[in-house]
Amino acid sequence: MHTWDEDGKRVDTDDLRFVICTKSPIPWLWSLYKFENETKWNIPRSQEEFLQGDAWHYRYDHRNIIDVHNQLIKHWFSMAKKKHVFQVKHEDITSHPIKCLSALEKKFSLSRRQQKQRLKAIRTVVGPGVKQIKQRYRPRTVEFTHESLAYIESHIDKNAVRVAGY
Repeated sequence: MHTWDEDGKRVDTDDLRFVICTKSPIPWLWSLYKFENETKWNIPRSQEEFLQGDAWHYRYDHRNIIDVHNQLIKHWFSMAKKKHVFQVKHEDITSHPIKCLSALEKKFSLSRRQQKQRLKAIRTVVGPGVKQIKQRYRPRTVEFTHESLAYIESHIDKNAVRVAGY
């Protein structure tokens, strides 16, 4: 495997680690729906068109977005069994960040003390005069219609979602 250092030079290593952050399917779908409708692309589609049609984003190769979720969750969890992968739920990391960070450190034998200087250097990258704002996570309200929720429930891979802990 390989990665790149801060100067953009390729570094070959067997010491790569991955963090997989998953999100409950309904909030994940809601986030994508809101993104699609509120960004510069502004692709106005009804919830039904969004859920039943093809995903517009090039990454998803114009497949149905629920099928994309099902495939991603299976792929993520096939990787999560490997020793160099740490899996965390979005909901856990937003409600218990220190607990999740401690679990990550334990999994990979990391120490925040060892990384302190490097983290300080990374924080300065934002530039002079830029304030860092501490922001508490506020969950978004999901506003899918009853019909949309029923459609999601009938098409989501329940086994994959159960394995993911949702």
